Order: sequence, then structure tokens, then C-alpha cells
Amino acid sequence: MGGIPRLVKAQSDYKAQGFVVVASHCQNVEKEKVVGLCRAKHVNYTVTNGGGPRGDESHGIPHAWLFDASGKLVKEGHPEELYSLIPDLLAKEPHWITGGKKLESAAKSVGEGLKAGKSFGWALGECESLLKKKDEKVVAEATFLKEQILAEGERLLEQAKTLEGENAFKAERAYEEAKAVYKKTDVGSKAEERLKELKKDKAHQEEVKVGKLACQAEELMGELKEVNGKVSLDNPANQATAGQLAGIAKQLKKFPESPAAKKALEELKTYGF
Repeated sequence: MGGIPRLVKAQSDYKAQGFVVVASHCQNVEKEKVVGLCRAKHVNYTVTNGGGPRGDESHGIPHAWLFDASGKLVKEGHPEELYSLIPDLLAKEPHWITGGKKLESAAKSVGEGLKAGKSFGWALGECESLLKKKDEKVVAEATFLKEQILAEGERLLEQAKTLEGENAFKAERAYEEAKAVYKKTDVGSKAEERLKELKKDKAHQEEVKVGKLACQAEELMGELKEVNGKVSLDNPANQATAGQLAGIAKQLKKFPESPAAKKALEELKTYGF
């Protein structure tokens, strides 16, 4: 977990290009403390309880491994040694949607466009144009790319659907994202239609309010300051935040059957609320 601020920045800066950080916690510390540290540092990547690459014989913390899109190890060592390699590696590698496959025909320009920040909706339009070409390789790669992009769209829709039963506020945000990223496509239309249905669902809209409160609590818990390895609500640095969290906890308790409220209240308990 060493170098957390740099890892957070790297994940934020390169997420759209498919860069993924996975950290392994190996210091035999209580889960609650790890979760608290992650919130305090605004960790935006996956943290596992132990584990590492197969055949790892490294010693010392922190230690990092950098892999390319195909899963091949590029370099390992101290995280500080690897940060500077990320931009060049991403520039050379295909967009993550290809699963590591390097495009060699005109379809390559679509992948480059995605790496430059263009949307999947744009990419699908480009693929449709390429599918009209007579070049078999172009058609094959455009077909592959189209299938990959559509599969990702369905995954996003399924993820949003799952969130409906966990946190309605996050579910709506997920549908909004799919709608924007897949604008003028079937995936975008499905997301837009589902949002319209949910806006008319009074029960769901009540859950949206609860889910928003839960998200606010999550953000505020990340602002709590740790002193000597412990978060104290009586610490002057935490009193204002603790007061806000106490108010949110009181509101969340009014919704004992809400999945979002239950989860948030369980997490708040670890801080003494």
C-alpha cells in the first residue's frame, strides 16, 4: 500500500486508457483499519487481502509489477521506478477494449480514437463505416471491435441493473454514464429508457434519496483524520465531519429495510456511530 497518493493519481489519470491498479495488503492489520486508511486516502482502485503474482519471490514493501495489455510482465521493482514507464506503455499498447489484441488494419484508427478519449458511441459508428469496406481484414477487425464494444455496453447495463438493488443513486449514475458513453446507439437507448422508467417509480426515487445519503456518508468517512493509527471522533480535526455523519446516520436509521442504508450504517458502526 506504499505510495498511495501516486497510485491514486495514476489510476485517475490513466483509467480511461485501461490502466488498472490492484494493490495487495500484506501487513496483517484489521480489515476495519485498512478500509479506514483507503477512505482517508481516497483510494480508487482494488485492494485485496494478501496475494500476489504467481512465482513472486520479492521481499520488502512496497513492491510493484507493471504488466502490458496481454498480461506480460514489463518490469517489477519499487513503485517509484515504474510510474515513468506508464505513459509510454499505454501509448504502445492497444486500447483495453481489444483485450490485448493489436489491430493492424484501418480499424486501428478507431482504437487510437478511443485512447484519445472518444466515446464508444463514436467508435461503433466508425465500425459500421468500416464494415462496408471490401477489405476482409478491415471487416474482420471492425467486426471484432464492434462485438467487444457492444459486450462492454451490455456489461455496463447489467452492472447498473445490479446496483438498482444495492444503491439506487449509484444505479442512476451508472445508467447516465452508459447513456453518455453509448450515445446514439442501442446501448445508450436502453440506458435512457431505463432511466425514464425509474424516474416514474416512486419507490425507486425514495431509494435514490437514501442512496445519495449513503454516498455522502462514504465521502465524509474518507475525510476523517487518523491520529496515531486511530480515528477519534473527539479529535478537533474530526468534530465537524463527525457531526455531519451523526446527522446522516440518524436519517439513514429511518430506512431500516433499505440495502444502501444498511450497508452505510454497518460501515458507520466501525467508527462508533
